[in-house]
Amino acid sequence: MRQLEVELEQTRDHLEEREAIIAALTEELEHKEGILRKLQLEMYGERRNKPKVPPTQEQPSAEEVGSEQKNPGSAPKKKGGQKGHKGHGRKIPEHLPIVERVHEP
Repeated sequence: MRQLEVELEQTRDHLEEREAIIAALTEELEHKEGILRKLQLEMYGERRNKPKVPPTQEQPSAEEVGSEQKNPGSAPKKKGGQKGHKGHGRKIPEHLPIVERVHEP
């Protein structure tokens, strides 16, 4: 019976050592993950493509839409080409010579 108690005590001591090792390794892992996150943030910067918020079910009335267009401070204008705008098209630089070629089939 005494031998079983000694083995039990040794097993508990061994278990406590293992738990201490696990705790130390977990702490070290969390520290290194923090360093990795910091380095990734420095390397790639903040995330620019943030997830879009799903639109609500309610559609704004025509009066609300008109007031938003009249009041530019309430809703910022989106960047880039706007819907309904024709654009500029391609332009050939004037300083280039014009060469006509005829290709026969």
